[in-house]
Amino acid sequence: MTAEMKVNEWSAEIPELYDLVISVNDSERTYEYIREKVGFRTVKIDGEKFLFNEKLIKFKGVNHHDTHYINGYVMSGEDLLKDITLMKEFNVNAVRMSHYPPDPILIRLCDEYGLYVIDEADIETHGTQVDLDLKFTAKPNLISNDKEWLPRMRDRVLRLYHRDKNHPSITMWSLGNESGGWKNQDACYEMLKNLSELPVHYEGVIRTPRGSYDVISEMYQHPYVVKKIGEHKFLKRYKNKPYYLCEYCHAMGVGPGALEDYWEIIYAHDNLTGGCIWEWADHSVYDENAKYKYTYGGDHGEVYHDDNFCVDGLFYPDRTPHTGAYEMREVYRPVRCQRMGSNDYIFKNTNAFLSADIYNAKFELLKNGIVTESGEFKLSAAAGESEKISLDYSAIDENNDWHIKFIYTDKDGKYIAKEQIALYEKVKEVVKSEGKATYEKKSDKITVKFDGGEAVFSKESGALISYKLQGKEMLSGNKGFTPNIYRAYLDNDRNIVKGWKKAGYDKLEASMKLDGVKEKDGGVEIESEGTLKFNGKTVFESEIKYMVYADGSIRVKTELERKGFALGKIDIPRFGLNVHLDKSLENVKYYGLGDKENLPDFDAQSTLGVYEAKVSDLNVDYIKPQDNGNHGKTRYASFTDENGKGIEFFNSKNYFSFSAHRYSEETLCNSRHIEDIKDDGIISVNIDGFMRGTGTNSCGPDTLGKYKIDFKKELEFSFWIVPKK
Repeated sequence: MTAEMKVNEWSAEIPELYDLVISVNDSERTYEYIREKVGFRTVKIDGEKFLFNEKLIKFKGVNHHDTHYINGYVMSGEDLLKDITLMKEFNVNAVRMSHYPPDPILIRLCDEYGLYVIDEADIETHGTQVDLDLKFTAKPNLISNDKEWLPRMRDRVLRLYHRDKNHPSITMWSLGNESGGWKNQDACYEMLKNLSELPVHYEGVIRTPRGSYDVISEMYQHPYVVKKIGEHKFLKRYKNKPYYLCEYCHAMGVGPGALEDYWEIIYAHDNLTGGCIWEWADHSVYDENAKYKYTYGGDHGEVYHDDNFCVDGLFYPDRTPHTGAYEMREVYRPVRCQRMGSNDYIFKNTNAFLSADIYNAKFELLKNGIVTESGEFKLSAAAGESEKISLDYSAIDENNDWHIKFIYTDKDGKYIAKEQIALYEKVKEVVKSEGKATYEKKSDKITVKFDGGEAVFSKESGALISYKLQGKEMLSGNKGFTPNIYRAYLDNDRNIVKGWKKAGYDKLEASMKLDGVKEKDGGVEIESEGTLKFNGKTVFESEIKYMVYADGSIRVKTELERKGFALGKIDIPRFGLNVHLDKSLENVKYYGLGDKENLPDFDAQSTLGVYEAKVSDLNVDYIKPQDNGNHGKTRYASFTDENGKGIEFFNSKNYFSFSAHRYSEETLCNSRHIEDIKDDGIISVNIDGFMRGTGTNSCGPDTLGKYKIDFKKELEFSFWIVPKK
């Protein structure tokens, strides 16, 4: 008799493996030994719940290709290991093998390091009809519903199964990708279910009479609909099975947006089992000797191509993280905190198998962006459970900004994730100085004198064309502050930008004129108003008011009013003012979201604090250049030279967003590659009162309504310019 042995179960959190040794022998000798790593686990679906070892799990996943920035499709074992270790480092627990069985080494690494694998058959019929003139017509059903192709499809599914069936990391089978039909997949499904108890998914069946296989699988569904599915308030075919997003949150360029919105919904409903972000890494190939180090569609004379649509990953081709990778790491964090009031917090352990006691936890109490207190505390919540913890820190007041930041590490001190909660937020205003500013008019300008400097305005346009402190010019050129509603479109704007360009948002011509100058409340008020026109038609009217005080501080108030020609266009990328500063003001200090770039729907990677950087540090180089380096919820941002002289932008009434580059907006908009961007000898600063989110509309849904700038008539915001003498 053989004694029973108790085994530990394998999971992505605890990847317990055993050595299986198989020997080939006869009565005289052993001819061969085969050693294999094996694990033990159970996967089943209980109604609408996806269970792994009887525990409800959520797929915090990514889609992965075998791709290398120099060797193309060829990845070494070291390359594959780098991807797997990065996935674990960035809190990924699942990987969909898109769209073919990967190098078998990758599956072995998933066994060893712990990742749930959705293993996919090499069935993709996107381009089954291309005319001789290379005009593409997608008719995938030509193959997927043609029974003559069934033996080929069954062969691919069968070979997938037999190659990978003994790996514990295999959690779900996939019958291919975006192949349109379902008749051949139906036959493959029946064959596979006779061989394996594992769940089977195939996204394409959602659009067929059948609707789903073992899980309801879908791509790029809007968060609003996902919420309805979680609440069982959507269509009948979306009920009674787990719901899985095999692709979501298209991570192309700046983004993905709304990832946190998705996961607040996913955690709230047991039938929502998570999903896999599209996708892991950009596919551009590197050539250090070429004009453009990274290239994409059309760069090599291709007639038929997808432009930069292959450059759509969380990581650059060399696996340097995009900002989106940092966003994913924070959203996929294993511990989530909610404030209950006063010093009491609830910490939720999102793991399915591991206790939260494997983490070290630290808090930092920030007053006006500066850490004033910190402390460590113990977590002990069991897997899937929550615990209440009261933290010991001083009372907060209502005269300052207060935030608390939580940092989670492993027992060796390695970073896991962070999050931040606002305790009390106070919008501070600049205190107006005593004394009186004066002005004088000349033939072409108005000069306002203040203590230690002067502000010069164009008598024709009312623009601030010079701002000197102790004889040093702070501005570059004579453009002053100009209204700006456009941005060098993000990859996730690529479908929306067509409407923006049709409305002329990228070619608006600002025509401003001086509307008045007067002394008021100890200062000098300069008012400028005008229009933003496209093809001679007024799209917007704009107004800028400057109030200059005796110490050189200037309160700037700007308004934007939509006119008849634009009434049908209710969404704009941004609204703010752009100004060119002297190139010497390269030292930046700001109190806002940092230190990573962020947007309203893309900010889990950033926390409020006081940060310092060079202007060049604020730039983010995407392979396809686009608006970048934005920092939201900013209270102030100063730009100073090596002697500490410069100017500071300070909030008024509301916070603002800012970005700064050594190149102009025009240069960025006209650049196709990183190498096209040249230093314009300026510091171009955007101060925005309104900023649109990014969404994932390069392939997925647009940003949520709450992150859009929708207005019927008028927008207005204000800020201060404060001298740094």
